[in-house]
Amino acid sequence: MYSFESMVRYSELDESGKLSLLAIFNYFQDCSTFQSESLGKGIDYLKSKNVAWWLANWQVEIIKRPKLCDKIKILTFAYDFKNMYGYRNFAIEDERGEVLVRADSIWFYYDIAEGKPKKVEVEDVAAYMQHSKSRFDMPKTQRKINIANEQVSVQETLITRQYIDTNHHVNNAYYVEIAKEALESKEDIKYINVQYKTAAKLGDKIISKLSFDNTAKIVELTGKDGESYAVVSFA
Repeated sequence: MYSFESMVRYSELDESGKLSLLAIFNYFQDCSTFQSESLGKGIDYLKSKNVAWWLANWQVEIIKRPKLCDKIKILTFAYDFKNMYGYRNFAIEDERGEVLVRADSIWFYYDIAEGKPKKVEVEDVAAYMQHSKSRFDMPKTQRKINIANEQVSVQETLITRQYIDTNHHVNNAYYVEIAKEALESKEDIKYINVQYKTAAKLGDKIISKLSFDNTAKIVELTGKDGESYAVVSFA
């Protein structure tokens, strides 16, 4: 397991004065990146092998969002590897150890030169599994999010450099941020599920299409030619 401590900054708040969704996802991504770097399996290591870990799915449960100056701990651990896939939990805790946000995620190991997923290296599995923790008691993460038949196009977002990360794609957290802006009410979000499909790049235009499925609001992010970049479900 890997963890680090922080204090909620003003720059991480949304208009409600609480830790924003973007900041939550960034904390999770930073935590897994810090762990990989500490194990010698970080960005330079992956580049040297011409491979990458790409995110396939998120499942995030928000119990309570921290506010300005709250002291928090962010933690993560990988709990399983199968063929090309890696499975990882995350959490944000307060200074008493109470869980404020928890998440499950599915990743896949990608061979950039071959342009396809590949089996995870045995030595990488060994490095990440040096702990005794098991998966959080959460529902099984949705691999596929079903989209209702009736969708309404809400907005269009031009991908500029602020959205791009070191993989030259839109950073995973920004898909959720873009999708969130398609919602009228953003205050009472408790559950977020994300299915990543195709990477958006600099200069692409993303169309946010909103639909409803019972209590869930589903936003599909598509390109002008209809290709789907991601599907995000809020409840």
